[in-house]
Amino acid sequence: MINNDKKNIITIGTFDGVHLGHQALIKKLVAYAKTTKKTSIVLTYKKHPREVIRKELSPYILAEDIKRTRILKKLGVDQIAYIPFDEKFALISAEEFIESYLIKNFNPAAIIIGYDTHFGHNKKGNIDLLEEYAKKFNFELIQTEPLTMQNNKIISSSLIRDFVKNGLMENAQHYLGYYYSIMGNVVSGKQLGRKMGFPTINIKPIEKYKLIPANGVYVAACKVYKKSDKFLPESQDFYICAANIGTSPSVKTSGLITIEGHLINYTGDLYHNDVELYFLHKIRDEIKFDNKEQLIKQIDTDVKYTVDFFDKFQDWAKLW
Repeated sequence: MINNDKKNIITIGTFDGVHLGHQALIKKLVAYAKTTKKTSIVLTYKKHPREVIRKELSPYILAEDIKRTRILKKLGVDQIAYIPFDEKFALISAEEFIESYLIKNFNPAAIIIGYDTHFGHNKKGNIDLLEEYAKKFNFELIQTEPLTMQNNKIISSSLIRDFVKNGLMENAQHYLGYYYSIMGNVVSGKQLGRKMGFPTINIKPIEKYKLIPANGVYVAACKVYKKSDKFLPESQDFYICAANIGTSPSVKTSGLITIEGHLINYTGDLYHNDVELYFLHKIRDEIKFDNKEQLIKQIDTDVKYTVDFFDKFQDWAKLW
C-alpha cells in the first residue's frame, strides 16, 4: 500500500545506454508516480562505479551523461539525482546506503528496482535487504522482471557492448530502441579526404571511455549542433554521412584510430562544432588499398551505397 505522507517514487541504477530493459523499468516508474501523484526520481551516477573501483579501463560507455539524461527526460522522469560515488562512498555498506542516503535524502513512498540491482560495498545490497528495510521504513518495494527478446536473450548493457564492438549496429539498435551514436567535437585533421574530393570531419568523443564501434566504413547520420549550445536536442541539423572508424592505412602510417565522417552534400566549416554521429549500418571492413585511385573509387562506391540506403531509410524517429 502506497504511503501518502511520502512524495517520491524512486529507482536506482547506472542505466548505461538506457536500453529497452531500462526503458521498461523507467516507464513503470513514471506511470506509477503519475497514478499516485508522486514525483518520479532516478538515482544514478555521474561516473560509472567501475571508474572509481577499477583505476584503468578500456572504453565501455554506451551513453554519455548528456545522452543518458536526454533519454531519461524523454521518458518523462521528473528528477534525476546523482549519487556522489567516489572512493569513500564505495566503502559504504549497503545498510548505511539505505538508511543514511536513500531514506534520509529521499524518504521514498516506493522503490522500483530491476531484477539484478545491487548496491553498497562489494554489492552486498539486493532485493532481500531492501525488503527488510521496506518493512522497517514503510515504503513499497517493486521489482521488475528482466526484459527478453524473441530469442529469449535478456537485454543487457554487456550484450549491447558486444554488438557495438563487432559493428553489429542493427542488433544494437534492436536492443537499445534507438541507433547508437557518439557525441563529439570536430577537430582539425590532415585534410586528406578533402584532397581526394571527399572532405571529412574528424570527431573527438566528449566521453573518455566511450565505446567505439568496430573499425570499418558505416552508413551514418550526423547531427550538427549549433555552436555553444552544448548538445541541446532542439538545436541541431541532420546530414547523411559515410563514416570511417580506423587507422586509414591507405593514407596514414600512425596507426591511431580516428573517427571521420563525410557529410554528403554539405559545404561549410564545422571546426569546433559539437556533433553526434549515429551508426546505422556497417558497409565493410577497413581495407588497405594499393594506390590512391583504388581508394577514391571505393569511397565513391561507399558514398553511393549510403545515398541508396537513405533513399529507403524510415527510422528517423530512432535517432534520439
